[in-house]
Amino acid sequence: MNTSDKPALVVGLAAAYQRTLRFSGLRTGEINRASHTAISAAGKGVNVARALHALGCPVELITFLGSTTGEWIRRRLAVEAIACCCVPTEAATRICQTLIDERSGAVTELIEEMTPPRPGEWQQFQMAYSAALERASIVVVAGTLPPGAPSTFYGELARQAQACEVPFVIDSHGTPLWSALPFAPNGVKCNRMELGLTVNASVASDAELVAAARRMQAEGADPLLVTDGAACAWWFDGERVVRLQPPEIHPVNPIGSGDAVTAGWVAGMQRGDSPFMAIRRGLACGTANALTDIPGEFDPVTVDKLLAEVHVTRPEKQA
Repeated sequence: MNTSDKPALVVGLAAAYQRTLRFSGLRTGEINRASHTAISAAGKGVNVARALHALGCPVELITFLGSTTGEWIRRRLAVEAIACCCVPTEAATRICQTLIDERSGAVTELIEEMTPPRPGEWQQFQMAYSAALERASIVVVAGTLPPGAPSTFYGELARQAQACEVPFVIDSHGTPLWSALPFAPNGVKCNRMELGLTVNASVASDAELVAAARRMQAEGADPLLVTDGAACAWWFDGERVVRLQPPEIHPVNPIGSGDAVTAGWVAGMQRGDSPFMAIRRGLACGTANALTDIPGEFDPVTVDKLLAEVHVTRPEKQA
């Protein structure tokens, strides 16, 4: 358990004003009327922070927020008692929508890209991060970079965390992830598709996935967690590789489940779980998240129940 009062510092650049709409049947090219609408603060960083808070971990989120949508998110986070260091932007915070077809179970996301922050806003973020790092127990970076962002931005965050001897966990992919690996992050997470994009190789077969993960490990991604939705997740730690099957459920809304996995893994680290137990806790959180409408919002009691249903399907010492 993290016995200090220092929070986990969650870095999430692209917050979102999120609408989740339910339809009895969604028909493209026609008028569709939602049977239910839920509005929430979202974005990968927000989702991770909310999930950590649900698990009882002290947390502080640092993100860009702008205009009326950004102000709504700031107030919503305050209501949820999630501490937030908000870096103001001239551009409005984006609006995203999730459309759930209750008849087919299909989930469709409509994602508005974040408007790139201005150079001065990036500088403000860097200053805010440096200050927040002094009061952090761990840094958790979640998400990709917005268009026009410095490609080595996450590498600079990792460098600062390493210099301050603060553990650093990153959930990203591609060049932003590569830039952080030289600074020996304490945990790296991506999904199967992102792994293939990051190493520019096929990961269609399990053998190809393992080979791609080993390439990532060789560059500093160790330990590495690779998720694959409701399918098996892969955990690589040194020479050890373990494949784990999340619990089978009837999902309500899977959006944000990957973020909940990240939060559960970090929460396990904070509470002193063994690395293997922390990963299992993460997968239980990801499953619990899929049972709710709001990303990152779940019942910790449900997590505890699901933890026993995370099954190891292929433990190995070598791969």
